[in-house]
Amino acid sequence: MAGFCQAAVRTSADDEWHGAKTFQVYCAACTDRISNCLAELPAAFVRLEIVIGERPRTGRAVRVPPGSRVLVRTEVDALQRLMGWVLGSWHERVARVDRLTPPDMDAAVHHDGHAVARAVECLHPDRVNALLALPPEPMGRIMYDPREAEEWLAAIDPAETGTVTLSGEAYMTPRLSGLHAGREILELHYRARRILGEIRAVPEAFDGVPCRECEEMALERAEPPSDPAEEAKHSRCAACRHEMTRWEYDGWVAMYRSWAESVPGLACRRCGKGDHSECAWKACDCRARGHAEQIAA
Repeated sequence: MAGFCQAAVRTSADDEWHGAKTFQVYCAACTDRISNCLAELPAAFVRLEIVIGERPRTGRAVRVPPGSRVLVRTEVDALQRLMGWVLGSWHERVARVDRLTPPDMDAAVHHDGHAVARAVECLHPDRVNALLALPPEPMGRIMYDPREAEEWLAAIDPAETGTVTLSGEAYMTPRLSGLHAGREILELHYRARRILGEIRAVPEAFDGVPCRECEEMALERAEPPSDPAEEAKHSRCAACRHEMTRWEYDGWVAMYRSWAESVPGLACRRCGKGDHSECAWKACDCRARGHAEQIAA
Protein backbone atom coordinates (compact mmCIF):
# COMPACT_ATOMS: atom_id res chain seq x y z
CA MET A 1 0.00 0.00 0.00
CA ALA A 2 1.41 3.35 -1.00
CA GLY A 3 2.03 6.03 1.58
CA PHE A 4 3.42 9.55 1.48
CA CYS A 5 7.08 10.48 1.39
CA GLN A 6 8.31 11.86 4.70
CA ALA A 7 10.49 14.51 3.03
CA ALA A 8 9.39 15.39 -0.51
CA VAL A 9 6.46 17.70 -1.17
CA ARG A 10 5.06 19.01 -4.41
CA THR A 11 2.60 21.76 -5.25
CA SER A 12 -0.58 21.12 -7.16
CA ALA A 13 -2.58 23.31 -9.52
CA ASP A 14 -4.59 24.73 -6.60
CA ASP A 15 -1.36 25.97 -4.98
CA GLU A 16 -1.61 23.53 -2.07
CA TRP A 17 1.14 21.26 -0.81
CA HIS A 18 0.80 17.48 -0.90
CA GLY A 19 3.15 14.63 0.00
CA ALA A 20 4.65 12.60 -2.84
CA LYS A 21 3.27 9.04 -3.12
CA THR A 22 5.78 6.29 -2.31
CA PHE A 23 5.87 2.64 -1.20
CA GLN A 24 8.85 3.35 1.07
CA VAL A 25 9.69 5.84 3.82
CA TYR A 26 11.26 8.16 1.24
CA CYS A 27 10.49 8.52 -2.45
CA ALA A 28 13.16 7.74 -5.06
CA ALA A 29 14.16 11.41 -5.45
CA CYS A 30 14.63 11.91 -1.71
CA THR A 31 16.50 8.62 -1.37
CA ASP A 32 18.94 9.80 -4.05
CA ARG A 33 19.29 13.13 -2.25
CA ILE A 34 20.06 11.44 1.08
CA SER A 35 22.54 9.10 -0.65
CA ASN A 36 24.35 12.02 -2.29
CA CYS A 37 24.52 13.97 0.97
CA LEU A 38 25.88 10.90 2.75
CA ALA A 39 28.61 10.51 0.11
CA GLU A 40 29.69 14.14 0.61
CA LEU A 41 30.07 13.97 4.40
CA PRO A 42 33.68 12.63 4.53
CA ALA A 43 34.89 15.48 2.29
CA ALA A 44 32.86 17.96 4.35
CA PHE A 45 34.52 16.60 7.51
CA VAL A 46 37.96 17.30 6.00
CA ARG A 47 36.94 20.85 5.06
CA LEU A 48 35.69 21.38 8.61
CA GLU A 49 39.08 20.22 9.87
CA ILE A 50 40.71 22.94 7.79
CA VAL A 51 38.55 25.79 9.17
CA ILE A 52 38.36 24.60 12.79
CA GLY A 53 41.08 27.05 13.84
CA GLU A 54 39.89 29.98 11.74
CA ARG A 55 37.80 32.88 12.96
CA PRO A 56 34.15 32.63 11.82
CA ARG A 57 33.39 34.83 8.82
CA THR A 58 30.25 36.58 10.04
CA GLY A 59 30.80 39.93 8.37
CA ARG A 60 30.81 41.64 11.78
CA ALA A 61 33.74 42.95 13.79
CA VAL A 62 34.61 40.66 16.69
CA ARG A 63 36.28 42.08 19.79
CA VAL A 64 38.77 39.64 21.30
CA PRO A 65 39.41 40.43 25.00
CA PRO A 66 42.84 39.89 26.51
CA GLY A 67 43.50 36.54 28.15
CA SER A 68 43.39 32.92 27.12
CA ARG A 69 42.31 31.99 23.59
CA VAL A 70 40.10 29.16 22.36
CA LEU A 71 42.28 27.34 19.83
CA VAL A 72 39.39 25.68 17.99
CA ARG A 73 35.92 26.73 16.89
CA THR A 74 33.64 24.95 19.30
CA GLU A 75 30.72 24.68 16.85
CA VAL A 76 32.98 22.92 14.33
CA ASP A 77 34.37 20.55 16.96
CA ALA A 78 30.85 19.71 18.19
CA LEU A 79 29.61 18.98 14.67
CA GLN A 80 32.59 16.74 13.88
CA ARG A 81 32.02 14.70 17.03
CA LEU A 82 28.31 14.48 16.25
CA MET A 83 29.10 13.27 12.71
CA GLY A 84 31.29 10.47 14.03
CA TRP A 85 28.79 9.28 16.62
CA VAL A 86 25.64 9.50 14.46
CA LEU A 87 27.12 7.85 11.36
CA GLY A 88 28.96 5.29 13.47
CA SER A 89 25.72 4.27 15.20
CA TRP A 90 23.88 3.81 11.88
CA HIS A 91 26.89 1.88 10.55
CA GLU A 92 26.62 -0.42 13.55
CA ARG A 93 22.91 -1.11 13.00
CA VAL A 94 23.27 -1.88 9.29
CA ALA A 95 26.31 -4.08 9.96
CA ARG A 96 24.29 -6.06 12.49
CA VAL A 97 21.44 -6.60 9.99
CA ASP A 98 23.75 -7.58 7.10
CA ARG A 99 26.00 -9.68 9.39
CA LEU A 100 29.04 -7.54 8.69
CA THR A 101 31.95 -6.80 10.98
CA PRO A 102 30.62 -4.16 13.41
CA PRO A 103 32.47 -0.84 13.59
CA ASP A 104 34.64 0.15 16.50
CA MET A 105 32.35 2.54 18.39
CA ASP A 106 35.33 3.74 20.41
CA ALA A 107 36.57 5.27 17.15
CA ALA A 108 33.26 7.08 16.80
CA VAL A 109 34.03 8.85 20.07
CA HIS A 110 37.79 9.40 19.87
CA HIS A 111 38.50 9.23 16.12
CA ASP A 112 35.41 10.76 14.55
CA GLY A 113 37.00 11.32 11.12
CA HIS A 114 37.83 7.63 10.83
CA ALA A 115 34.30 6.69 11.95
CA VAL A 116 32.74 8.97 9.33
CA ALA A 117 34.86 7.55 6.50
CA ARG A 118 34.24 3.90 7.49
CA ALA A 119 30.48 4.46 7.90
CA VAL A 120 30.09 6.08 4.49
CA GLU A 121 32.27 3.37 2.91
CA CYS A 122 29.91 0.73 4.31
CA LEU A 123 26.57 2.47 3.65
CA HIS A 124 27.09 4.21 0.30
CA PRO A 125 25.80 3.39 -2.19
CA ASP A 126 24.75 -0.26 -1.83
CA ARG A 127 23.20 -0.16 1.64
CA VAL A 128 21.37 3.19 1.65
CA ASN A 129 18.01 1.49 1.02
CA ALA A 130 18.71 -0.98 3.84
CA LEU A 131 19.56 1.95 6.12
CA LEU A 132 16.35 3.83 5.33
CA ALA A 133 14.28 0.67 5.85
CA LEU A 134 15.50 0.03 9.42
CA PRO A 135 12.71 -0.40 12.01
CA PRO A 136 12.57 1.66 15.22
CA GLU A 137 15.12 0.67 17.86
CA PRO A 138 16.63 2.47 20.88
CA MET A 139 19.80 4.33 19.96
CA GLY A 140 22.10 6.50 22.02
CA ARG A 141 22.24 10.23 21.31
CA ILE A 142 24.03 13.14 22.98
CA MET A 143 22.85 16.75 22.97
CA TYR A 144 25.09 19.47 24.35
CA ASP A 145 22.16 21.81 25.01
CA PRO A 146 19.45 20.27 27.25
CA ARG A 147 16.85 22.67 25.82
CA GLU A 148 17.62 21.45 22.31
CA ALA A 149 17.44 17.86 23.57
CA GLU A 150 13.98 18.41 25.05
CA GLU A 151 12.57 19.77 21.77
CA TRP A 152 14.31 17.05 19.75
CA LEU A 153 12.92 14.25 21.92
CA ALA A 154 9.40 15.70 21.87
CA ALA A 155 9.40 15.50 18.07
CA ILE A 156 10.80 11.94 17.94
CA ASP A 157 9.92 10.02 21.09
CA PRO A 158 7.77 11.90 23.65
CA ALA A 159 7.93 8.93 26.04
CA GLU A 160 11.72 9.08 26.25
CA THR A 161 13.51 11.12 28.89
CA GLY A 162 17.13 12.17 28.88
CA THR A 163 19.81 12.21 31.56
CA VAL A 164 21.47 15.59 32.04
CA THR A 165 24.99 15.62 33.47
CA LEU A 166 26.52 18.33 35.63
CA SER A 167 28.40 19.62 32.58
CA GLY A 168 25.09 20.22 30.77
CA GLU A 169 25.15 17.32 28.31
CA ALA A 170 21.94 15.34 27.75
CA TYR A 171 22.20 11.59 27.10
CA MET A 172 19.14 9.93 25.49
CA THR A 173 18.09 6.62 23.95
CA PRO A 174 15.11 7.38 21.68
CA ARG A 175 13.68 4.78 19.30
CA LEU A 176 15.06 5.69 15.87
CA SER A 177 14.30 4.17 12.47
CA GLY A 178 15.45 4.61 8.89
CA LEU A 179 13.17 7.64 8.71
CA HIS A 180 15.31 9.37 11.34
CA ALA A 181 18.52 8.18 9.65
CA GLY A 182 17.60 10.11 6.51
CA ARG A 183 16.74 13.21 8.51
CA GLU A 184 19.98 13.08 10.50
CA ILE A 185 22.09 12.70 7.34
CA LEU A 186 20.39 15.69 5.72
CA GLU A 187 20.81 17.72 8.92
CA LEU A 188 24.52 16.91 9.23
CA HIS A 189 25.07 17.82 5.59
CA TYR A 190 23.20 21.12 5.97
CA ARG A 191 24.99 22.11 9.18
CA ALA A 192 28.40 21.37 7.65
CA ARG A 193 27.68 23.49 4.56
CA ARG A 194 26.29 26.30 6.70
CA ILE A 195 29.44 26.45 8.87
CA LEU A 196 31.64 26.28 5.77
CA GLY A 197 29.75 29.19 4.19
CA GLU A 198 28.58 27.10 1.23
CA ILE A 199 24.89 27.96 1.66
CA ARG A 200 23.65 31.21 0.19
CA ALA A 201 22.19 33.46 2.86
CA VAL A 202 18.57 34.54 2.58
CA PRO A 203 18.65 37.99 0.94
CA GLU A 204 17.26 41.00 2.75
CA ALA A 205 13.71 41.74 1.57
CA PHE A 206 12.52 45.29 0.95
CA ASP A 207 8.97 45.07 2.29
CA GLY A 208 6.30 47.44 1.10
CA VAL A 209 8.08 48.46 -2.13
CA PRO A 210 6.93 46.90 -5.43
CA CYS A 211 9.15 46.23 -8.42
CA ARG A 212 9.29 49.12 -10.85
CA GLU A 213 8.92 46.77 -13.82
CA CYS A 214 6.51 43.96 -12.87
CA GLU A 215 4.94 45.58 -9.75
CA GLU A 216 5.44 42.42 -7.69
CA MET A 217 6.25 42.86 -3.98
CA ALA A 218 9.45 40.88 -4.46
CA LEU A 219 12.28 43.37 -4.09
CA GLU A 220 15.38 42.16 -2.25
CA ARG A 221 18.93 43.36 -1.78
CA ALA A 222 21.08 42.63 -4.84
CA GLU A 223 24.28 40.65 -4.51
CA PRO A 224 27.56 42.56 -4.97
CA PRO A 225 29.16 42.11 -8.42
CA SER A 226 31.98 39.61 -8.80
CA ASP A 227 34.00 42.27 -10.66
CA PRO A 228 34.81 45.26 -8.39
CA ALA A 229 34.96 47.47 -11.49
CA GLU A 230 31.26 46.93 -12.19
CA GLU A 231 28.62 49.22 -10.73
CA ALA A 232 26.97 47.67 -7.69
CA LYS A 233 23.20 47.28 -7.76
CA HIS A 234 21.13 47.99 -4.67
CA SER A 235 17.93 46.02 -5.30
CA ARG A 236 16.77 43.09 -7.39
CA CYS A 237 13.31 41.73 -8.08
CA ALA A 238 13.04 38.04 -7.22
CA ALA A 239 10.21 37.68 -9.77
CA CYS A 240 11.50 39.37 -12.94
CA ARG A 241 15.20 39.89 -11.93
CA HIS A 242 15.06 43.64 -12.66
CA GLU A 243 17.78 45.55 -10.80
CA MET A 244 18.15 49.14 -9.62
CA THR A 245 21.06 51.16 -8.36
CA ARG A 246 20.83 52.91 -4.99
CA TRP A 247 20.03 56.21 -6.74
CA GLU A 248 17.27 54.60 -8.82
CA TYR A 249 15.89 52.75 -5.80
CA ASP A 250 15.73 55.85 -3.59
CA GLY A 251 13.95 57.79 -6.34
CA TRP A 252 11.45 54.99 -6.90
CA VAL A 253 10.79 54.63 -3.16
CA ALA A 254 10.13 58.36 -2.81
CA MET A 255 7.72 58.29 -5.75
CA TYR A 256 5.91 55.21 -4.46
CA ARG A 257 5.71 56.59 -0.91
CA SER A 258 3.96 59.75 -2.10
CA TRP A 259 1.32 57.56 -3.78
CA ALA A 260 1.02 55.08 -0.89
CA GLU A 261 0.41 57.85 1.64
CA SER A 262 -2.66 58.91 -0.31
CA VAL A 263 -4.09 55.35 -0.31
CA PRO A 264 -5.05 54.10 3.20
CA GLY A 265 -5.10 50.46 4.22
CA LEU A 266 -2.00 49.11 2.43
CA ALA A 267 -0.52 45.93 3.95
CA CYS A 268 2.81 44.22 3.35
CA ARG A 269 3.09 40.99 1.36
CA ARG A 270 3.67 38.90 4.50
CA CYS A 271 0.47 40.09 6.16
CA GLY A 272 -1.28 39.53 2.85
CA LYS A 273 -0.29 35.85 3.12
CA GLY A 274 -1.32 35.67 6.77
CA ASP A 275 2.24 35.60 8.12
CA HIS A 276 1.61 38.38 10.64
CA SER A 277 4.44 37.27 12.95
CA GLU A 278 6.90 37.98 10.09
CA CYS A 279 5.66 41.53 9.45
CA ALA A 280 8.67 43.90 9.15
CA TRP A 281 7.27 46.92 7.26
CA LYS A 282 6.78 49.90 9.58
CA ALA A 283 4.18 51.48 7.28
CA CYS A 284 2.04 48.32 7.15
CA ASP A 285 -1.55 49.23 8.01
CA CYS A 286 -2.09 45.74 9.40
CA ARG A 287 0.85 46.21 11.75
CA ALA A 288 -0.45 49.59 12.90
CA ARG A 289 -3.69 47.90 13.96
CA GLY A 290 -1.81 45.17 15.79
CA HIS A 291 -3.03 42.51 13.37
CA ALA A 292 -6.14 42.31 15.54
CA GLU A 293 -8.68 42.03 12.76
CA GLN A 294 -6.71 39.42 10.81
CA ILE A 295 -5.93 37.27 13.87
CA ALA A 296 -9.53 37.43 15.06
CA ALA A 297 -10.75 36.34 11.63
